[in-house]
Amino acid sequence: SFQEYIGIQVLLINQSVADYDEIYVVAVQQTPNGEVTTTTEGILYANNYTIFEQQIVSWSMTEQVTMTLYGKKNGVVYQGVTITTSVKKLAEEKLLTYSTQGNEKVCRALVDMLNYGAAVQSYYNYNATNLPNTDIEKYLSYGSTHTPELSATNSTAGTGTVTVYGDNISLQDKVEFNLMFNNADMEGREVKATVGGEAVDVSYNTEIAPGWTIARVAVATSKMREVYTIALYDANGNAVTQIYNVSVEGYAKNRQGTEKSVVDVAMMRYGDAVRALLP
Repeated sequence: SFQEYIGIQVLLINQSVADYDEIYVVAVQQTPNGEVTTTTEGILYANNYTIFEQQIVSWSMTEQVTMTLYGKKNGVVYQGVTITTSVKKLAEEKLLTYSTQGNEKVCRALVDMLNYGAAVQSYYNYNATNLPNTDIEKYLSYGSTHTPELSATNSTAGTGTVTVYGDNISLQDKVEFNLMFNNADMEGREVKATVGGEAVDVSYNTEIAPGWTIARVAVATSKMREVYTIALYDANGNAVTQIYNVSVEGYAKNRQGTEKSVVDVAMMRYGDAVRALLP
């Protein structure tokens, strides 16, 4: 999947799910720093399938992931099928299929995704000797080569009583808006975010340093040019910070000409390619 985030999906027919009290997938990801294990529960998908999703951050497309299905019934755990793959391997398989079918839009999105991962890895020097866009020479021509036009402008409204000490986008793992507060009273308050009038989930990180809180708003791949409205609100629904009207495109525009603009160009190409797939 590469709409809300990059990921590997396993689909299971619901008839199989119904035979167990509990069913889940254990994923083991091989990183340069060792194994990372996560357990994922299924999400009902349509009427016939349950889907298990292993999110893969943008600089981990070449890392091998082993996903094993488990079912639990009457206290007994049964082990099912095991799949070992990577985002790069799956992308190469899909490129073979879709290039044969002549589906240039999907091929462009896949190649732009791999180029984006390579740009992030190279910029942050993370596993930079194992880039996802190597050994795919016959498909590279599907990738975007234009410099994306950036015209958005980020803005804020109001003042508020709580200061935001930093607003930015994170590119190191997945694309997110970040709002940072220092010694802010979060009791009874929450950060709310919307895009196109629809609410967006917000997560928090309070472990960076004593007194600091970071609110994170993940950006859908196809919505990098759309404006997100984000602010901290009290229990009565009043904004207690400035209201941020921001887009990833706006941040990328502000960084034109900087070292990070190489990553921004790859990111925006990828976002535009995925948006072109939507009806």
